Amino acid sequence: MTDYNTCKMYIIFDDNWNCYIGHTIQTLKDRLRIHFSDKQTVSKMINPEIFLLEDYPCNNSLEARMREQCWLDTFPKAINRQRAYISEEMKKESDKLYCLKNREHQKEYSRLYRLNNKEKIKEYHKLRYLKQKELKNKIDTLIPPSE
Repeated sequence: MTDYNTCKMYIIFDDNWNCYIGHTIQTLKDRLRIHFSDKQTVSKMINPEIFLLEDYPCNNSLEARMREQCWLDTFPKAINRQRAYISEEMKKESDKLYCLKNREHQKEYSRLYRLNNKEKIKEYHKLRYLKQKELKNKIDTLIPPSE
């Protein structure tokens, strides 16, 4: 089990004042080295330096991500690609917004799928019908008809 008692919040700045915020249970030096091996956002920064924002002992990853999100909200221009934490309420709202934005694309995708997979869909419905029929027969044999 991972020990989050040594958790730290950090920020990475580069020469262009881009910043990236994260949390780690490793040393800051080790965490920066891992960022460079990932070939992600931080590895594209120019002369990055890592700084401790705060020691944040906590119980688990969720608590660490929630605190990291507080720091991300403090630095809105951070180059982090995604949120560290999103509440259930925000997730539902985000999903709803995504569906609204992509409604036409989804309709077209579904239409093309149905058009290109008629036999597969027909077979699926046939098997589903047979399974339901078989299940109904089993139930009918277990439950005697009432008089």
